[in-house]
Amino acid sequence: MIRAETIPLKKRIALRLYTAKRKADALAHDLRYLFWECTLRCNMSCLHCGSDCMRDSTTPDMPLDDFLKVLDRVASSTNPSKVVVAITGGEPLMREDLAEAGSRIHARGFSWGMVTNGYLLTAEKMEHLLQSGIRYLTISLDGLEADHEWLRGRKDAYSRACNAISLAVKAKSRGISFDVVTCVNRRNIRHIDRLRERLIELGASNWRLATIRFPGCGYSTHTQ
Repeated sequence: MIRAETIPLKKRIALRLYTAKRKADALAHDLRYLFWECTLRCNMSCLHCGSDCMRDSTTPDMPLDDFLKVLDRVASSTNPSKVVVAITGGEPLMREDLAEAGSRIHARGFSWGMVTNGYLLTAEKMEHLLQSGIRYLTISLDGLEADHEWLRGRKDAYSRACNAISLAVKAKSRGISFDVVTCVNRRNIRHIDRLRERLIELGASNWRLATIRFPGCGYSTHTQ
C-alpha cells in the first residue's frame, strides 16, 4: 500500500482535484436513456439468449402503474423531453397493454421506443404504436432465412422479421426512426453481404452489427 505522505505534494493536490472532478461529473451526469424490461415472456428460443426469458415465464409482467410511478419520480428531477424510454424484454409485443403503456409514457413528456424480434408486429399493431407516440424501433434480423431461424429457434421467424422491417420503413414518413441489428456469428458471417443486399431491398437504411458468445464456442459479445 502506498502511504499518502510518500506521494509528492503536487501529486496529492492533483489527485484530490481529480477526485473532486469525478464526483462533480457524477453528480452532473444527465439521464438520457431509461431501459424498461417490461416482460420476461418471449416467443423465441434464441441460442444466444443469456436471459431467463421464456414463452410462459412464471414471473409476472411488471404492472404498468408501477413503472409509471418510476417515471413520475424521474420527471420530478429530470426534463422528460431529454430522456428516451427504451422498452425491452423478453419480447415487448407479448404485452397486450404495450400501446397503452406507450401512450402514458408519451403523455408524461418522454420519448419512447422498443427492441423487438418483429414476430408479432402487424400493420394494425404498428398503427396503434404510432398513435401512442413511438419514435424509435430496433428490429432483430440475424441472417437470411436459414441462419436467422437457426439462431432464433422458430421456423417462420425470418418472414415475420422482414415484414416488421417493411412496416417500419413505411412508418418513417410518420416520424419513426428505426434500425436493424444483426448478431454476427461464424455461421451467418459467410452470407453477410447477401443479408446487406436483402436489407437494401426491404428499404432499411440503418444497420448495426453485434458479435455474440455462445457458451463454450468462443464468440465474443459487443456492439459494433
